[in-house]
Amino acid sequence: MSADKSKTGYLVFKVDQDSQYELHFEPQYYDVENMDKEIKDVVLKIDTAEYKDTTEEPSAALTAFIDEVFLAKENENTIQ
Repeated sequence: MSADKSKTGYLVFKVDQDSQYELHFEPQYYDVENMDKEIKDVVLKIDTAEYKDTTEEPSAALTAFIDEVFLAKENENTIQ
């Protein structure tokens, strides 16, 4: 990705709540002309205490889907 570009999205890892981690990204260059340049890793410090645990939400959504589609039951988690 070019220096003036950005990308957003989700990375999913199993982590311990209230712990600190570092994510290391090693840039890759496929530009032959710039292969001699030193490329620094990107390091992001992550403190899981700053993030809400949302691991139950996908489970609730799947249960609601199965209840509605396969079991013909109403589910309180179903989005109308």
